[in-house]
Amino acid sequence: MAHTDLFNIIKSLSKSEKRFFKLFASIQNAKANFLVLFDAIEKLTKKENGIELYKNGALEKMLSREKFLKSLPYEKNYLYNNLLKVLRNYHLDDSASTKISSLLHNARILVKKRLYSIALSNIEKAKEIALEYDKYEQVLEIMSIEHTLARRLYDFDKMNQIKDSSVSFENYFNKIINKEYYNNINTKMLMSFQQFSNNRDDGIIDELHQSAIQPDKEIGPPNSFESEIFFNRIIHQYYFSKQSWQKSLDTQEAGFKIYDRHPHQKLEYASQYIESLWNLAVSFGYKDQKEKSDYYKQELVKFSDQLPVHQKKEALSHLFLINAFLGVGLLNRYGKLSGQEDFVDKMVQEHLKYKDQVISIKNLVTHLHFSVYYFGIGSYDKTLHHLAQAEEFINDATLYIQISHRLFTLLTHYELKNDVLISYLKESTARFLKKKGKVFDFERIMLKFLQKITKETDKKKIKRLFQDLQSKFIAFEKSPSEGTFFNSFDFIAWTMTKTENISFEEALQERYKKATTKKV
Repeated sequence: MAHTDLFNIIKSLSKSEKRFFKLFASIQNAKANFLVLFDAIEKLTKKENGIELYKNGALEKMLSREKFLKSLPYEKNYLYNNLLKVLRNYHLDDSASTKISSLLHNARILVKKRLYSIALSNIEKAKEIALEYDKYEQVLEIMSIEHTLARRLYDFDKMNQIKDSSVSFENYFNKIINKEYYNNINTKMLMSFQQFSNNRDDGIIDELHQSAIQPDKEIGPPNSFESEIFFNRIIHQYYFSKQSWQKSLDTQEAGFKIYDRHPHQKLEYASQYIESLWNLAVSFGYKDQKEKSDYYKQELVKFSDQLPVHQKKEALSHLFLINAFLGVGLLNRYGKLSGQEDFVDKMVQEHLKYKDQVISIKNLVTHLHFSVYYFGIGSYDKTLHHLAQAEEFINDATLYIQISHRLFTLLTHYELKNDVLISYLKESTARFLKKKGKVFDFERIMLKFLQKITKETDKKKIKRLFQDLQSKFIAFEKSPSEGTFFNSFDFIAWTMTKTENISFEEALQERYKKATTKKV
């Protein structure tokens, strides 16, 4: 166990997981040392820079009067193991993998008791489930135990079956290799996109995409449910990185149909299926295809009714996020900001109920939607609040979102006339970009503009600076590499507030009207 593992596990616990743990602890012993230790670390997790305090001996000071302080390493290890035990029980589900693991565990115990026939019946059930759900790693493990049991039972028929299954063994092994091949490409593509974004990858994403669509003959095309899912994600990520939105959406729908071909896998891969429904509902919503968006929302509601409690919460949290993304996100897109503050404030409060159930990048983007809305109505303090909240999850975001977040924060401080702070943040952003290596014209021009504009006092010169910036932004928006920056915040609409003396709301409305007119 690493020095900070225990702290990080406790920090990650949801309220319901903590309640479950404390119930477990009270059954064992309400005054147990490990519960006292848990409460002390929990206090540190709630403090700013709690991890640093934990590293620097704050925990030892808090426990200075406890007799078990001398055996603290033992108590930490004991708490660590109990936490994992409780989390295993809390998240215990009725998935195929869990059923197989239980049957295998039963079989091992029965083998030790020399109850080979009963063990074999458990193994056969496990094999049936494993084959139905494509759990090929577990199939290989099952076949190994099967061989041992056949030998112990002197079952020649079973031994012959195992001998005849050597071809199947090779087939299952090849399926595992096939799955891992596409899983590896998918993981590399996600990591590359997060680290470099599509405009900094220097062809990495293209290369990975090529590896997926033209695999070696030994690998072949996707040949199992999981391989198909991984392949679909690779193609979707590729089109998304190229901003080919329609192809990206078509790929998402194709991914949904994979689950339709394997309906028994929906519950087995509940989180992934929820993600698929969420993506489709949001994507069609942004394309103004309300009927299709509503269809996938309803599918999510139906699916949530089939789920155990903790997974149902995950489904409902994604249902809220669909409403938040489309509700607040489309207000920003259409420029319909006036009179909607109560609605957005309500969404902000609702988000507090669900944020622990979803991955960090979705929390980040939700806060960005809120911050753009509040910026649009001139509530800059609320804008900064949500930008600060977004920063908690910023390390999990793609690079262009991290940079857009920094630049948007700078603009907000400009509106608040925080010139001293702008100077500091500008230098910090410049250092950040330098570390990332490749600096784009959008970023360079934006920082130079802020340096000039904060020093300029002549109104005519200020307007000319904004006009020049706006013309450059319009050119950038059409660029595959530079245009990425406009996905999080409409920088052009912001310049229009200065060049045309209109509100941000009016600028957004004008931009949306032009965009839809072009499509027609």
